[in-house]
Amino acid sequence: MPLLEFIEGVYGDRDNTDAPVLKAALEIVGDLAAKIAGVVPVLLSKPFVTQFVQEGQTSGDVGLVESASWVAGVLQKQAQG
Repeated sequence: MPLLEFIEGVYGDRDNTDAPVLKAALEIVGDLAAKIAGVVPVLLSKPFVTQFVQEGQTSGDVGLVESASWVAGVLQKQAQG
């Protein structure tokens, strides 16, 4: 999925990427999980997704923390069915 490759690239360059861009990339992950049936196993099979969410939740940037927490909740909800 090319979109995931792009998001992984954003995550991989996180030291040189502004918080609003990271926040937007995380929110795309959440939107994919919320709107596309069956995509959560694909997302969770990518180690960077879990790492991105966890790092976002502990980043200290209020907006990024809120988005990462929302994404974590969506992933958990959709994974449980």
